[in-house]
Amino acid sequence: MTNSPNSEYMKIAEAARFLGVTQRWVYRRVLSGELPASKVGGLYFISRKDLQSLLDAGRVIPGAEENPEQESVIPRLKCGFCYRLLQSENEVGGVCEHADCGEIICQKCWELNIHTCVRHSPTRDQRLQQASKEIETGALNVLVKEDVARLNETSFLNRIHARLSGFSTLIHPVSGEAVNVASWDEILETGDDRTELMHLLGKVVLDTATTSQLPLNAWHHYLTRVKNKKVNPLEVHVQVVSHMETMVRDGFDTQRFSAKDLGDWIEKLIEVPSKTGNFRLVLLASTTGWDDSARQVITGGSGFAFNHRLALLYLFDMGTKELIFNTADDRARRYSDLFRPILIDEDLSEVIQAVIKLMGIHDSISLKNAQQTLSYPEELVSLAFEKMTKNGDFVLIEISGFGITLTKKQAL
Repeated sequence: MTNSPNSEYMKIAEAARFLGVTQRWVYRRVLSGELPASKVGGLYFISRKDLQSLLDAGRVIPGAEENPEQESVIPRLKCGFCYRLLQSENEVGGVCEHADCGEIICQKCWELNIHTCVRHSPTRDQRLQQASKEIETGALNVLVKEDVARLNETSFLNRIHARLSGFSTLIHPVSGEAVNVASWDEILETGDDRTELMHLLGKVVLDTATTSQLPLNAWHHYLTRVKNKKVNPLEVHVQVVSHMETMVRDGFDTQRFSAKDLGDWIEKLIEVPSKTGNFRLVLLASTTGWDDSARQVITGGSGFAFNHRLALLYLFDMGTKELIFNTADDRARRYSDLFRPILIDEDLSEVIQAVIKLMGIHDSISLKNAQQTLSYPEELVSLAFEKMTKNGDFVLIEISGFGITLTKKQAL
């Protein structure tokens, strides 16, 4: 639906100017049904004919609220969920769908499938319970809690660092020269996106309890050098990513990373750094995995695969433990050994730590609960339960209503 100057339809701001009233006045009439409107893409469009009828019928009553001169002193549009101030009507995604509410929802929240204001939105616990039910019924394919994402993030970076430490020499992808790495520890630089997290939380200080509970999009970066000074250095960048905004808001995430998400990271980790002339090997791991659109960007399933003169890009799906890369690219195939999936024994060690953390101060946890909560294959969680009983500290018992349960032996 178009809204050119001579269009048959007008948006809220244009309708307000046409009537000589405030946008708030128009919104109220639209929501009450007094003024018919069509919603397209989250925005309201009002027929010029209906606006004229309103004027002709004398239903536009002048007053302080309707005075356009006072528009500037009225608070700007504000999202009823995230409370972000909106600069223009174009940032409006929709209006709270709860009956008789009408709070504005910004486009960003609307795209995250948030269609109600804070007052009418389910609580975090309610959202988690609903998501858990949808996992059981198969309506959702993935559910990762914030603390599990953080644990996976830390563990994955440590495991990849250990794997890289087993390689002492690499061939530079451009020059073909040998790159010797005496110690990966000495060339390691670490970091994360905790500044973004602080903005999302609205905090100017961050305690260790928070950083241990929420994913930080942490990364490891290695800068290697070659003896030939004319050859640019080789960089290896490993980063684990989560939808931080969703994790902060809900405490969990149910969305795999899409091609759009991947495009943002390609710009940040490859396009911008390529200006240095250094070659980058990039491994990007997602705590919730990658959807088909993201995979096709790498593999070329729907056309051309991602290709860059100064970079090779690999994705790791932490749900399926799958390394994703363009197998038709000879260079990508050769360097994939650096990032191959970890062996099952290493996986089990990670799952065991996750189970212990999930138990916390409790003496037991059911297999069903652990499988639903942790982002690991059910078979792997079952193996972890069995392995934890080997040292005698835990036992497996069958509890009516809960099923197989791992229990601390000292609690029996």
